[in-house]
Order: sequence, then structure tokens, then C-alpha cells
Amino acid sequence: MADFMDTSPSPGDQSSSENNSTMQTIPNDPSAWTLSDVIVWLRSCNLEQCVSAFEANEVDGSTLMSEDFDAAMIKELIPTLKHRVTFISARKNLRVKSVVKPTGQNLLTAHNNGDAKQFEEATEVMSTSCVPKFNQDRNYHLVRTDTKACCQWENSGKEIVRLDAESMLQPRHTTHSLSVSNQLSTETLNLLTKLFHYIHAVPTSNELDIDFNSIIDEPLNSTIVLKCISNHQSLKSYIVDSLKRYHNLSDVIQVLSSVIDLPAVDKTYSTFADIIEKITKSLLLVCTIESMSYESQRFFGNMIKKNDLPIPLTYYTYQQNEVRFKINFNPLVETFCYSNEKILLCLGSPTAVGLGKTSILPYLFENIKSESLNTEGNAELRYGCVDTMFTTLKKNDPYVVFDVHGTMNTMNEDLITSLQQYCAIQIIFLTADDLQNGDFIRKIMNYSTEIRNKPTIFITFDHHYGEKNTSSCGKECPQIFSDEKWSNAIWKTAPILNQISGGSRLNNERRIQRLRQNLLNAFDSLQTLISRQPICKSIFAIEAYLLAVKSNSNTSPPPLIQFDIEDTLKTLFDGLSDQTDNLQRVTPVTYLQNEKMKCEKELAQLWNDSPGDLPAKLEQIKKQYEEIDRIPEYSAFFIDLLIRRTYVELLITEKYLEQWRMKYEPTLSTQLTRAKNDAMTWTSRMKSFEEEYQQHMKNENQPEVENAANQMQAIRGECKASQDLLNKIEKQLFNIDLTIGLFCDEIYALYELLPKLFEMNNSADLLAKKLSQLMYKGFSFHILRGRPLRCNSKLIQTCLKYLHESNNESPLVLTVIGEQSSAKSSLLNATFGCNFRVSAGRCTIGMYMSVVRWRSRTIVIFDTEGLMSLEESGSIFDNQMVSMAMLSSHLVLINHKGEFSSNLEHLIGMSFYAKLQIRSPLRPKLLFVLRDQSDTGATEIFFQQLAKFKENLYNDSKFLKSSIDDELEINEQHVILLTNAFSNDFHPILGVEQTWRNNLFPRKINALRTMVFNTLTESITETYVDIPQLYQKVASNWDAIDKLGPHLLSCKTLYELSIMNELRDFAREIIEESITAINNEGRQHIDRILADINHENFGNFKEDNLMNLFSSAIQATHKKILDKAIADYQSKTERSCFPLEIRYKVEKTIEQPILNMQSMLKEDFDERYRKAYRDARVSSAQHRLIETVQQEFDRNTKLGVDQLQVQVETVYKNQLEICRQTLRRDVETEDQIISKILKFYNSALQSKTANTSKQSIYNLLHPLNASQFRESCHHFINLWKQVTNYGASQEANISLWQHIMKFVENRFLGDRNDDLLRSFHNRLQHWFQDDRAFHKDKKLLIQIVENLLPQLQDDVAKLMNEHFSSSSLNPRIIGFVFTYIENVFNHDCIRSNQNRIALHSFLSDVAIIALEVLVEESLKSEKRRHEKDMENCEKEMIEWKERISMQIQHMHNSHEQGQNMAEIVSEEIFKEVGRILLDQILHEMTEDIAKSQFINHEAVQKQAYEESFGLGNGEKILKYVLNVNRYFRELSLREINTKVEAILHMHTMNAEGIILKVIHKANDIAQNSTLTNTQLIANDIERAVCDMDISSLNLDKKFAIVGVMSVTIEDLPNFQQGFKNILNSINSIQEKVISLTKDVKMKAYAGCKERISRRLGCQSRCPGCGSKCSRPEPHEEEMYEPWFVCQCAPNNCTCERPEPKLLKKHATSHHIAQAFFGRKYYKIHTPVLELCYQRWKSGGMFVGDIEIAPLQKFYDQYHPDWCDNLRHLSTEGTACNESIPPVEQRRAWMIVRHVLVPHYARYGMVEEENYNKKFYPSNVDSLLPDFKPNWNDTTEDPVADDYA
Repeated sequence: MADFMDTSPSPGDQSSSENNSTMQTIPNDPSAWTLSDVIVWLRSCNLEQCVSAFEANEVDGSTLMSEDFDAAMIKELIPTLKHRVTFISARKNLRVKSVVKPTGQNLLTAHNNGDAKQFEEATEVMSTSCVPKFNQDRNYHLVRTDTKACCQWENSGKEIVRLDAESMLQPRHTTHSLSVSNQLSTETLNLLTKLFHYIHAVPTSNELDIDFNSIIDEPLNSTIVLKCISNHQSLKSYIVDSLKRYHNLSDVIQVLSSVIDLPAVDKTYSTFADIIEKITKSLLLVCTIESMSYESQRFFGNMIKKNDLPIPLTYYTYQQNEVRFKINFNPLVETFCYSNEKILLCLGSPTAVGLGKTSILPYLFENIKSESLNTEGNAELRYGCVDTMFTTLKKNDPYVVFDVHGTMNTMNEDLITSLQQYCAIQIIFLTADDLQNGDFIRKIMNYSTEIRNKPTIFITFDHHYGEKNTSSCGKECPQIFSDEKWSNAIWKTAPILNQISGGSRLNNERRIQRLRQNLLNAFDSLQTLISRQPICKSIFAIEAYLLAVKSNSNTSPPPLIQFDIEDTLKTLFDGLSDQTDNLQRVTPVTYLQNEKMKCEKELAQLWNDSPGDLPAKLEQIKKQYEEIDRIPEYSAFFIDLLIRRTYVELLITEKYLEQWRMKYEPTLSTQLTRAKNDAMTWTSRMKSFEEEYQQHMKNENQPEVENAANQMQAIRGECKASQDLLNKIEKQLFNIDLTIGLFCDEIYALYELLPKLFEMNNSADLLAKKLSQLMYKGFSFHILRGRPLRCNSKLIQTCLKYLHESNNESPLVLTVIGEQSSAKSSLLNATFGCNFRVSAGRCTIGMYMSVVRWRSRTIVIFDTEGLMSLEESGSIFDNQMVSMAMLSSHLVLINHKGEFSSNLEHLIGMSFYAKLQIRSPLRPKLLFVLRDQSDTGATEIFFQQLAKFKENLYNDSKFLKSSIDDELEINEQHVILLTNAFSNDFHPILGVEQTWRNNLFPRKINALRTMVFNTLTESITETYVDIPQLYQKVASNWDAIDKLGPHLLSCKTLYELSIMNELRDFAREIIEESITAINNEGRQHIDRILADINHENFGNFKEDNLMNLFSSAIQATHKKILDKAIADYQSKTERSCFPLEIRYKVEKTIEQPILNMQSMLKEDFDERYRKAYRDARVSSAQHRLIETVQQEFDRNTKLGVDQLQVQVETVYKNQLEICRQTLRRDVETEDQIISKILKFYNSALQSKTANTSKQSIYNLLHPLNASQFRESCHHFINLWKQVTNYGASQEANISLWQHIMKFVENRFLGDRNDDLLRSFHNRLQHWFQDDRAFHKDKKLLIQIVENLLPQLQDDVAKLMNEHFSSSSLNPRIIGFVFTYIENVFNHDCIRSNQNRIALHSFLSDVAIIALEVLVEESLKSEKRRHEKDMENCEKEMIEWKERISMQIQHMHNSHEQGQNMAEIVSEEIFKEVGRILLDQILHEMTEDIAKSQFINHEAVQKQAYEESFGLGNGEKILKYVLNVNRYFRELSLREINTKVEAILHMHTMNAEGIILKVIHKANDIAQNSTLTNTQLIANDIERAVCDMDISSLNLDKKFAIVGVMSVTIEDLPNFQQGFKNILNSINSIQEKVISLTKDVKMKAYAGCKERISRRLGCQSRCPGCGSKCSRPEPHEEEMYEPWFVCQCAPNNCTCERPEPKLLKKHATSHHIAQAFFGRKYYKIHTPVLELCYQRWKSGGMFVGDIEIAPLQKFYDQYHPDWCDNLRHLSTEGTACNESIPPVEQRRAWMIVRHVLVPHYARYGMVEEENYNKKFYPSNVDSLLPDFKPNWNDTTEDPVADDYA
């Protein structure tokens, strides 16, 4: 090995021993030499003559080794040619020294960016005099002579040498050339000169050629050729394009040949026409290679290989006015950088030239085609050249064939020597002359011991091959060379192929078959030896050895090479296998993200069921995820690989991983195929039994039904087992699918988790640049990645900024969709030159993105995961993927095998439905690519099929009330038929089946391109600003599809969706009736079961027992009601048009809402039980208090008063603490409240989602589980903490949104603080389509935050506090919350900016905010209730304690004892009478409110309008405008006040007399009693009162006198005298009755307000003027007929009217001028003083900057629920024919404008400068700007308001 590393001058340089000795004293690194060291080196090279010149110019080591020290400088310093050649050779030896080093050392990196001229000097030493002329006998006498004749070494073990890939890529190492101009004939020189003159182009950049990522405008034709020739333009782009389409240059050659027949136009054409026939594919490749940068040449090699063309390793080129023979390793650098392929060297003797050795290769290797070989054209330009082909001998037996044209000569000798050393087998072609002479054979074989033992096949061309008297040279050859030790050589003969066509066809085929069999036999016999040969893993090994050979330092065996990166790869991956958890280990961030998302999705689906251990699992995953605080080992390696290493090292890594995968992938793929087949078999059987089952059901054959059901159950188990196995194998395949792309995905995920770690050393930007560069080489961006799929990535967003795109043109988007394994990726690769990953099965996971250029446009191409796969069967995946394409693309390529299918139709139909809901400004065009067509001309058939396809979509989508043409463009002509890309046939001579590329396919690709480009030209719209904004929109689209898809896309077809909606309407009606029924009966069960609980027996009632009792009762009710509901449903849906499967699917949804009601009743029972238990517990504590004292007293009647008082205090404290604990247990926690609210929310959402309404909020929202809700709330809290630095000053009891609003009020102050607002915008960027459009979004964001969301908060808070103050359990509250969300959605600033808002994300956050406010308010309500309960409990316990204390204190004084008991009885009488009165009053009030003709929405609205606008009352106008609900309630309270007062008066006017009667009755009982016990007397009084007949007071059996101890009355007369004091209370009875009445009245009014609030109807407001809908709530949906414009002649309308649709219509008779609602005129911003229905057919509305006219069109499109009402009023309403409001509204505006204009100034409203005094009076009393209305609904007396 030391000899191999010796880079000292060769023996021919005859250096003196003295000089050699001197050389040993200077440094090893030449670049570090001083001038003196350089002089020593010159003398050692016998260049003493040059010393003076070097000294004069101070040439030191750095100058000597510099790339700037070029040929011109050398010639100036060394004028003599001989000395110059010696110097160049010696300098080259110094440079080679830096290429290879032994194991353990890295190669010295030689950075060289010089041009061709600088590095060609390295080969100048090859004297042109040594090159044989072609016009000679092609002698080879100069090869393998002198020092190169042989290398003597022992055939010992090979040493491993490390190569530095970066150094090996330097131009001086990858290319070597020498001038051969004087060696070629004149004809050949002229050919090469002209060819390069016309076709060659000088590379202008060192970067990747733009042609690789650009699409030509039109296919090459003769006109283009002439244009290029005339303008001296290269054909490079067309050659590259031919290879992109896998046309292997056949089209280019054909076009060139057509040019010959054109008439001569000028001299240029004539000159070029002379050489056209001599142009070959090989020459075109050479010209193209020489027109490219080195980086492009390397990439170009891949394209040549994919086209099965030979890659030229050596060739003739024309440079700097001379012809040079060039060795160029660049085209092989990427194709052969790291491989396990064996090398085969094909070499012939000089006498074998032209006999067909290259033509023999197709008979040995089946996939080498004769037409692809370099066997045509000028023989001189092939002589000595080496071509490279990649092929396989047998399956999994790959070879790299180096085919030497001509023979070995001095130009290629060193290269052949290098190839010979590394080849696994060599084929040497000979003639009989070579056998006789033996010189060539010995030169080839005896170069080294290594080669003598090399497996070798000698093939002798035999003129008589195959004849009966055939030559015996095959047998004689081993004997001729028996003295040679070529133990591994086999001798064979072959026919001369260029003469074989002269015989009969049968004889020729026989000879070819014999030749093939002989060759295969030879390989078989040598197979063992071949397999033992060391694998040459890289072209770099040959390159490095060539450098050693050229420098005469090849005096040791060729080493085995190794790259530095291999050690790292082995360390990282050799410990992994198919049994290790690879993904968790190598990509932990992505793995944990996937697991986290899976858990969250499962929890979302289980919102109404028990989640099991999923929450704990999710928390564990989150914990592991959060514990990652550094870049993991594998990611660190790949980051370093991307940033700091060469692209070749990346490819080495990719190929290393590929070899690692191949250890396990074949076995798993086989198992997967078997599992798929089994799954398909079971699925087929399942469908068969389902059909039988349905038939038996139809025939009502019960025994057969049961039998089929049993069989289906068994098969269903097998189906599940097969699907589980399929999923398991898929998971194993994913586990070993370690690719570069996978680690890029991990880096994306890691950047999201730990962005700060990437800020160091600017790693993020460096990564982004590298990843964007990789995209152009085929490593496309993985846009949708992971399982479950996700899209958003900040790193990808950064990467996209570095892509080259048009500065002035917006990008166009093209997406391909199609079945799995339908060659979608291959289609894109062929059509657009992308390099998407291709293989059998599911290789595209999610969606990949690539970018190409066409004309001045940038085309973004999305490659999607295959549809209709078994792995995703039964899921919504296919619908989601197709919807993603339709939402994001200008053009969708639908790649489909065979004819149009119903599956395809259904997928497109469902994507249309999704697009209706998730709005997109794009109207994508659909282009159908039908593959594998045998007759590509039969387009009419498929045009008809597409027309029928479209008709079916029309029919299926009618129920959606929207035209499919509005969302998708399906042109019946947009069909292109493609053949299969490959053709198969049986080769009769070779006896094998062969596959080759179909020549028609690339031609059809041109037709496809034409159609694509024409379609895109029509689609040019400024939809996307640039690629980063496009990516953000795509990410938003996927977020919507992912969140909303489970509900929107759960149906497989539009038909199923339509039937589902119809059936759900039936089911919804039945469900509502069933819920009402179970609710009524359930509450009866609750009342019955809890009726007997009191303070005496509550301990006997165990909650479990009572719950079981209730559960049994409610379960029986549930079964009865459910059975009736199912029977009703089946009765209503028994028509045959309803498929059984869908009927059953909807039927299953009936039970869940009833179960939900049952669950709510159980919760209600639990709450009612707890309340009853709590009340009984408090009552028990009170009684326990008195009983305990009683017991102590009874045990020891002699106890003193003080002792008893101590005992009372002790018992009081104990019982009070027990009561407190009871009350604490009953408080609902935040978790419980969130759970209940989310259950109501999800249930309401589930019942209304996937409806047919266009852009329904129910279709734009998704279910929430508690974890998601909390996480979203946490996101908002963190957001505001970040923006406001909120934390240390956090205030207690302030909700999330109050924090937000507090900040807005204090900090935003409009838009003055841009930095804070920008930070806020960045955190809410998911609300907007383009997160970079801050200045456009700023005003909108301020409007949302300052106005819309505070209004939402106020609405929800008021809803809770005024309508449902007592409960978070009422599901009706959620219906109102949805209305408020819809109000936000319908607000003008949202509607007019829909194209800038990601609606699903925005509305999702709006829902989160509304629910969070609801939770906060519910918590407050619960806290207030608890505090009140606690306060009442303590108050009552204190009263009882004091009552007992008083009784104890007076027990020995009978008079005082009587007085005290009289007080107790009097208090109880007042208390009980008050309770009974309140119950009766509230009952009657509720009934009267329900019956009231005034307290309905329409009547209140009319009254409100008259009192405010009609009377010109400024305060009431403001109330009407600013808080209409509260104003309506105020008026309702006032109107009902008379009735309330009457009810109060009726029940309280006799209160004094009733109480007098009861008091007298109590006194009579006491005075007439003979009992001597206080408790017994109290019991008698209680019974007597209950038996009293008082008609105006329905005394119930609950009337009780409590708190009286059982104490002996020592002196009854004295006691009775004292009790008479109860009559003294008569004196104060009037005052007490007034107090009682006031208390009852206050409570009555509170109950009245709550009941009125619930009757104030629909919460929807007119989008034009803000007037409240006057319809009750709920109100049913009605049919709405959309507006349309008829273009027909009068009375002759043939238009197809739009289909009517169901809507919940809104209406009011009192619309007001739009200015009151804050609407302003476009641009001038003055108040809009018009009614919203005025100028109905002539006016317009601006949505953003787009005017929609007339008004009816605007309302029809954006607010169809109000359109009918406005349409009616436009002809019948007040002032409908005017353009100004009614007079009362004009007056009203002048009254309140000074208040409202400043109020709406935040929306941009400005005051009108000049009002028309004729219509707008100026003499009114206007309110001052700071005026605030005074509300009259805050006390129990609302009548303070008057009519003035």
C-alpha cells in the first residue's frame, strides 16, 4: 500500500539520490513550502534551468499549488517545451498526493473552482506523439510498455483507503483531457467542429441548469431546429426534455432527420444539413454534457440512465478550437456514487474492432436494447471511448458495464487499467490472429497478479460460428496459453454480428440462441468467483486509482475505498432492524407528534363516550414530547449532512439507507401482498352475504335472516382480523421506511418544537437554502406528512422563500389525484420533469410539492397519495385528499386507469360538497388522464362517457341547491388517452419476456402538456401572491379538511348524503318528540322518587339505591320511547327509494340523542337528589341541634342553663361544619361544567353538521373534547401573556376574554401600537389567508378584536346572566351561542373579507372564545349559588341556635316560655304564608306570561319602535339601537307590570286577614290546651292550621312549625298567659305584611324577568340595519327560492330556475336606517341613511372593493335567510319607493347622531358635513356626545319609566 501512496516522481525522472535526500527535509504539505523548499523540489525534478525564474518571481509553495498558477504563467516562466512538460508532470504528482490517504486519515481537500483550461493542464503530460493516428493500423504497441507494462505485487489482502468526497469532486480530479486534433481525419474534425458550433453552448453558471426545472413551450420540430441553428442556440433544452419524457432522444433524431428534406434557406442551413445524418444520440449527449456545469452534468447522468442510454465516460470534445479526448467522471458521480453493483469490463483487441462486440451485450443482458447502443455514426469518434450501462443479468444481480469501443490505446490505457483492477469480471473479445500472436492477451492479463486471477471470459470471433465443421479454437485456446496462470478464465466463441444477417433467419436465430446460452453458462460457472470479488462501491474508487496510475504511483494493489460518512452511518443504523422501534428512536419528535394526534382524534370521536385510558396516554405522550430539549442524535447528523456536506454524500446516505431497507422490505412486501389478497377475499364474501341478508329481509324469511346474520358476524370477525394484519404489516413497513425525506420531516417537526436551537449559526436559513436547492434535484417538499397527516411547518415556509419564481406572475397550481399504484408520480415526472419518488404500492405518503417553470409562470405541482387503497378503506381519507386538490388547485389532473368509474364520480361529488362549505376562490379545471388505453384515438367514446359522468354529478348534486359549474369546471373535451408507458412482448430468439419503454407514450405526453398549458392559460388569475402565501393557504385548507372532514365527508357519495339528509329530517322530528316525551316522564320519575326525602329519613335513602331505582324507571321509559321512535322511523322510511344500509345508518343515530336526554335526566336527578339531600341535611342539622340539646336536657333535667348553652354551642358548631361539607361536595367543578357544556355543544353540532346549506357554520365547526378546549384556551392565554407581559400582575376572577379586552382598551388604542399589534397578528396568523399581509389585515384585526369579539362576549354573558342565570345545564343555551357565532360570521367586516380569512380557523376560535365565556359565567353562577346556599345555611343555623338558646333560657319561667313560643309560631306563620304566596304568584305569572298577547316578539318590537323612533325619545332610540334585547325586556316588564301587580295584589291583599286568622287559631289552640309540653302544643297548632279552610290560600301539607323543643311547662296558666303575647304581634302585622309583600314581590319580579327573557325570541339581527328578528324561538325552516336573472323574451321564459332550499328565515316589520347599525358609504365613510330594502333593484353593496349589485343579489348570495323579508318590504314596506328613511327615523338620527357617530368612529364612520335641511331638521334637541341611557329594569319596580 505504501507504493500506492507514493507520489514522488516516477523512475523515468532519474532524480539524484542527493536531491531525494534533500527532499526528505522539507514539509510534506507543498502549499506550506517556502521559496527555498520550492527550489529544492525543482532541483529534485532536474529543473535547475528554471530556478532563476522562480527566484525572480518569488514563487513559494502557496503560489506553486494555487489554481491561479495557470498554463500561461507556466509558459512564461518555463519557455522550453520539454522542461515545461516535466514541470507539469511533477506538479501533478504533488497534487495527487492530496487525493488518497490510508485508513485513519482524511484526504486533503483541494478546493478548486477553476475553469476547464485550468484543470486540463493536468493531462498535458500525455504527449500527443504517443497517440496512434486513426489512419494507421490502430496499433497498440505503446500500451502496457515500460513502467506501465505490469505491476508486481503480492495478491494480499486489500487495504482500506478513505476518500474525501468533496476533494474527489474537484474538476482536476473528475475530468482529464488531451488534444487529439492531429490524430483525426479531416472529415471527422469537420463533423465535430460543426456539431459543436451549432449545438453546443458554453455553460454560463456553476449552478444546476435551469432546463431541468423548466418546461419547453412546444415540442421540437424542424422549424425550431432551423431557428436554433440560425441563432446559434443550443438544442440542450429539447434534449433534456426528451429525456424527461423518457423518449431517449429518438424524437430529436427523428426531427433532425426531417430537416434534411427541407429546402435550403441559407448557407448555415446547408452547412448543418451536411452533418445531420452523422449525428447520433451519443454525440447529442456529449454536446449536451459539454454545455452544462459540472453540477448539471452529474444530475444529467441520472436522466441518461433512466432512458437506458449509455453514459459516456470518455468522448471526443471540441474546446478552444481544438479536439480533445476527455475522461469525464461527472455524469457517473451521482449514478454510481455508492452501490453494490458489480463491474463488467468489455474490451476488444485491435483486430476485433468493428466485429460487433458491443452488439453482443443485448444477448447477454435482456434489458439492454440494441437501438440504445452507441454503435452508429462516425467510427473515429467512438474509437477508444468508454460507455457505461447499468443493467441486470438476472433478478437482483445488477451490473455496471463499461464498454470500451475500439481497443485499448494510450488515451484510455490508464482508465482501462483502473477499470480492470476494480471489475468483478471482464470479457475480452479476440480474433484468431490474437490467439496466434498472443501479445494483446498477455498485455491485458499479465498486468498484475490481481488481473491474472480475475474471472474472465475470452470470446473469439469465429467466421464459421454455428457451422457443422466449426472451429475448435474454444478448445485449443486453454492449451495455447497453458503456461499462463489464468485459472479463472473461460474461452468461448461468438459469431461476427455484422455478418450474421447473411445466412438464413432460422440459422441466424439458432446461432444467437447458442451464443446467449454459452454466455449464460460461462457466467454461471464463474458465479462463485464473481461473488467473491470485492465490490467497487463507487466511481470515486476508479477515479482515485486513475490518478495514481497517471502519476505512476500504482505500485500496490487497488485499495478498497471508504467514505468518512460511512462510519457514521454504520454507527447510527447498523443497530437497527425490522424488530426495533425505529421511528421512535430515530425520529422521536415526529413519532410523538403522530401518537399525540392519534390520541386527540380518538378522544374527539369519543366525546360522548368513556375515553378509557386515552387521556392518561395523551398526557404521557405530551410529557415525553415536552422533555425533548435538544436536537436528537439522528437529526443532528442529518442537519449537518444537509448544511455542511456535499450533495454526493447525501446521495451516499440515501443509497446506504436503501440497502439497509432492502434487508427487510422484500419479505414484508410479500406478506403485505398476501394480506391484501386475503382482505379482499373476506371483503368480497362480506358483501355477498350482506346482499343475501338484505334479500332475505325483503322476503321476510326470518330463519334465513338469522342464518345470514350469524354468517355475517363470523365473516365480520375475519374481515377485522385481516384488516388488523394489514395494518400491522403496514406499520412494520413504515417502521423500516427510513429515508432522507423522513429525516427532513423530522427536522421540520424539530424546528416547530425547538426553533431557538436553529437560530445558532444561522442554521435555519442554511437549512432552508439547502432544502430548496434539493427540491430542484427531486427531493420535493413533503407538504402533507405523518400519520395522521399534517401540513403546517415554519421551516417549509422559510424554504419556499428561496425558490426561484417569477417576480411579476402569481404561481399556478396543478395537482394530480388517482388510485393507488396508478403511476401518478411517474406521470408528473414524465410530463414536468419532476423527480417524485416512485415504486410499487403506496410510496407517496400525503402530498409532495415541486416547482417548475413554464414561460414566465411558476407552476407548483402537488403529488398526492393514492386513493382507494385497502389500507384506508372505510375511512374518509379519499374524500379528504380529493377535496384538498379541489380547494387548492387551478388544474386537477385525474389520473385513472381504464374507463371512468363510479368511484371517481363519487369522490368528485363529495369534494364539490366540501368546497361549497370550505370556501375557496379557485374554480379548478378538471383534466382526466385515462391510462393504459390500447386505442388512444377513440376519444369520442370517452367524451361521451365524461358527458354522462358530468350529468350524473348534476343529478346527484341537485339537492345541494348549487350548481357544480359554480365550483368546478368540467369540460367534456378535457380527456386525454395515454398508452402504457411500457410494452411487453416475448423475444423469440432470447426466449424471454421483455419490457421496454413505449415510444408512443412520450409523444402523448406532449399532447398532455399542450392541453395542460392551454387550460392553465385560461386559469390565469391572481389567486396566490407567491409560493409562501400559497403554502399558507394550502395549510389552511388542510386544517379545515382535517377538522371538518369527519362530519362533512363521512358520506361516500352525494346520493348517500342526499338520502342521509332526507332521512335525518325524519329522524330529527322523531327525536325531538321522543326527547320531549322522555323528559316529561323522566321528571315525573324524579318528582316521585325524591318526594319522600325529608330531614327524618334522608339517611335511609342511599344515593346508589335511589339512582338504581331511577335508572330502572328511566330505562323502561327509554326502551318504550325508543321502540316507538324506531317503529315511527321505519314506518316513515319504508319506501324502496331509501337504501337499507343508509336507513340503518341513520336509524342508529336516533338512540344517541335519547340516550343523551337520559343522561341529562340522570344528571338532573343527581342534582335534584343532592339538593333534596342538602336541604334535608340542613333541616336535619337544625333538628339534630334541637334533638341533641333535648336529649341532654331529658337525661338530666337538673342541668343548669349555662351548661345547656355550652352544649348548644358545641352541637351547633359540629352540625354547621357537617352542613358546610355537604354544600362543598355539591359544588360543580370547572371540569364538570366544561364537560356538560361541551356535550351540549357537540351534540348540537353533530345533529346539524353535514347539512346542505352553503357555508353553514355547523359545517365549518368541529367537535371539541375537554383536552382540545383547554389547550385552545391555554393558547389564547399564552398569546396574551406574551403580548402584554401579563403574569405577575394577574388579577383574580378575570376571565380570559376580560384579560384580552383590558389589554385592547389600554394598549391598542386603535392602531397606534404597530409592534404589539403585529405580534398579536403573528400569533393569530391562522385566521388569515396570507400571514404576511399585516397592513391589509391590521384594520380588520382591530375591528374583530375591538368590536366583534367584545360583542360576542357581552352577548354570551348577558345570555347567562339574564336568560339562564340559574343553570349551565340547559341545552337551549348552546342554540343561542351558535346564533351569536353566526352573527359574527355574518358581520359585514367578515363577509366582505372572506377571501382574506381562513373561516374554519377563525370560527373555531370564535366558538372557543364563546364557550370559554360561557364556562366563566357558569362558574360565577355556580359560585354565587354556592355562596348563597352557604349564607342561607349559616343564617338558618344561627336562627335555630338562638331560638333554642332562648327556649333553654326561659324553660324555668313559664310566662317567658309562652312568650318565646309565641314568637316562634308567629315567625313560622309569616314565613310559611310567604312561601306559599310566592309559589302561587310565580305559577300564575308564568301562565300569564305564556298567555300574554303582548309578550311576544313582534308586539314588543312594534311597541319599542313607536316609543323610541315614533315619539323621538332620544334615550329610548339609543336603547333600541345599542341593546335591543334589554330594551325589549324593559318594555315587557313594564307591560306585564299591571298583571303582575294584579296578581300580587290578589294574593297579598288578604294576607293580613289570613295571617290574623292563623294567629288567632294558634292562640286558641294554645289557650285551650291541657298539654304541659311545648312540642306537643306546637304540633296541635300545626295540625289545626293545616286543617283551616282558607279559600285564597291553598295551605299545603308542608306547613310546619319547627324549632320548638320538647320542654315541660311547669306552670301552664302562666305559659298560656305568656303565649297570649302572640296577639300583640297583631299591632305590627301591617308592617310585617308590607315587608313580606315586598320580599315576595322582589322574588316574583326576578322570576318574571327570567321568564320574559326566555320569550324574547330569535336572536338573529338584520345584516343591513341590525333590527332584531321578530319571530319566536325556535322557528322552523322554510323553503327559499333563490334569486336569478331571466334573460328570455317576455312571457317566453325557458330558464332553469334554481332549486328551492330549506332555510330558517328571519323577518321584521321594523327595519331602520342602516346608519343606526354603523353602516357607512364606500370610501366616503359617511352614515348610510337608507333602509336596507330601498333601491332593492338598483342599489349595490361593496364586499371589500368588489361591488355586488343589485342589492337583492347581495342578500341572496350572503344573507338568503333575510332575503325574502327584504324582498317583500322592497315593494310593500314603508318608504319602499324612496331613497331616504321615513320621517321619524330621519328625526331620530338628528337626535342621536352626536352619540352614534363617535360610537361608530372605530369602524371608520365620519359625520356628514351637510344634511339636507328639507329632510333632516336641525331644530331638534340632540343628545350630547357623552349621553348614557338610564335603564329601568334593574329594580323590582319597572314602572318608573313613563311614556314621555
